[in-house]
Amino acid sequence: MGSTALRQMARWCKAAMGISMEQPAVADQTPVAFPVGVARFSESRKKVKPDFLVVFSSITSILTPYAECDYSAANCFLDAFSCFANAHGGFHTLAINWPGWREVGQLADLATLPGLEGWKQAALERAIMTKDGLEAFKRAINSDLTQVIVSPENLEHLLKSEAVFDPIEYLSQVQPEERADRPPESEQDGAGYTNTVETALAEIWTSVFGLERVGIHDHFIDLGGHSLLAMQIVSRIRSLYQIPFTFIDFFDGSTIAQISSVIQARILAKTEGLADEQVRRLISMD
Repeated sequence: MGSTALRQMARWCKAAMGISMEQPAVADQTPVAFPVGVARFSESRKKVKPDFLVVFSSITSILTPYAECDYSAANCFLDAFSCFANAHGGFHTLAINWPGWREVGQLADLATLPGLEGWKQAALERAIMTKDGLEAFKRAINSDLTQVIVSPENLEHLLKSEAVFDPIEYLSQVQPEERADRPPESEQDGAGYTNTVETALAEIWTSVFGLERVGIHDHFIDLGGHSLLAMQIVSRIRSLYQIPFTFIDFFDGSTIAQISSVIQARILAKTEGLADEQVRRLISMD
C-alpha cells in the first residue's frame, strides 16, 4: 500500500467525522493518527520484516455507534490494513477489536463534551476489566486467527441495539449553553401561545431547555441552544406529527412561532382529503 493511498485513506477518515462525544481537539486528531501510524510502519518494514503483527483496533468498527463515526472510520481503516497485510505482507497479522477498558486507556482518560459525563459513566460500566482484557489478549495472541472481536457483552445483542437509534436516549443529558444576558421574551411578557401547535412546541422546548416557559419568539440560540439540543427537538417533532421535518427547516425557523407555521403547512399538505375532525385531531395530537 503506497503512501499516496495511505494519505487518501487519511482524508477519507477525516471526512467521515461527524458529531462526536469527544472534545474537538481530540476528535480532530483521531481519524488521521491511525493512517499515519500505518504509513510509518509500512516504511519501516521495508528494512525489517516482522515475524507477526498485532493491530489494536476497536469494536466500534463493528458496531459503528452513534457519535463515534470518526473513531469508527479510523478503526475500519486498521481492520482493512490487517486484511491487506495478511494477503500481501508475507507475515501473520492479527486485528483485535477491543471494547472500552474500564480502568485504563482511552475511554478511562477521555475528556467528554460538557453535559455528556453521564454517557462516559455508562460506557465505563459496560467496559472490560483489565484482568479480563489481558486474558483475552493472551488467548488471541496464541491463536491462528486473523481477527478477534473482544466484548464483555453479548455481541449479537449489541449489534441489534446499535441498529436502532433513539436520539433521546443519547442526548437526554445534554445541557444548553449558558444563555445570553438579555432576558428572553418568556421572562418579559409571557409566552403568548396562539394555537395547539405552538403549545405543543412550547412543551417540547421547555422540556429540552429545562425552563418553565418559553415564548413563541424566543430564539433557539438565545436560549442556549446548540446542535445536540436541536436533534432532540427535531426528533420529537417528527415523532409527534409524523411529517417530514429537517434540521434545515428547524434552523431556518429557530423560534416556536416560525416552526409552528412550517408544521401547520406540512400538516395541511398531508391532510388534504381528510375529514375536518381528522385534521383537528392531527393538529392537536390529543
